[in-house]
Amino acid sequence: VLMYPSLLNLATAGEISQLMLFDIFPIQVVSYSSSVLPIIMIVWLLKYIYGFFQQKLPEVINMTFTPILTLLIMVPVSLVLIAPIGYYIGEYIGQGVQAIVEVAPVPAAFVIAGLRPLFVLTGVHHTLRPLKLQEFATNGFTRLGMMEIMSTMAQATAALGMYLIVKNKREEQIALSAKTAEYLRITEPALYGVLVKYKVSFAAASIGGGLGASVAVLLGGRSYA
Repeated sequence: VLMYPSLLNLATAGEISQLMLFDIFPIQVVSYSSSVLPIIMIVWLLKYIYGFFQQKLPEVINMTFTPILTLLIMVPVSLVLIAPIGYYIGEYIGQGVQAIVEVAPVPAAFVIAGLRPLFVLTGVHHTLRPLKLQEFATNGFTRLGMMEIMSTMAQATAALGMYLIVKNKREEQIALSAKTAEYLRITEPALYGVLVKYKVSFAAASIGGGLGASVAVLLGGRSYA
């Protein structure tokens, strides 16, 4: 529903900012194509609505009517309330990050690179992309991009560390392939395959990425591509 073509086309055109559902409820016209936070929030609520109908409806009609009734509730609630809230939370996080970078770059580097794994898990990292593009347009380089690279290298090295210490052959192979992809800037295999599984490696990647980005900022580190 969030990716419905008519809504996406309206958001892309930018001619209107709001629609009315049933001539009563306002729907914000924004593109959710790179947003993940709204979907996480919607599915969290959907779980409880779906579970409610699954328990209350007779088994003979459960399979048909539970999904239908869940959608009848979730679609308007999502479009009117949850999706816009999730979208703007992500936007404000991005603006907050930019403000911190301008005022205190070294602490900002530690926070941004340290939280980067968590940002990727929740999809909030997409909100930083426009800020990086703006930095390129203004300065010809980006410090945010450099901070992300430091986080990526820390995640890759955390996966390498797990490869060296785990005893299970299958886990070894996962860590080996994940860290190889991570050093090539593909973060998901290491993040989902290794770091989420082992909390110590997740913490190590977060702290290491934050420290690396802080040092890089002190030394004038920048990303040009």
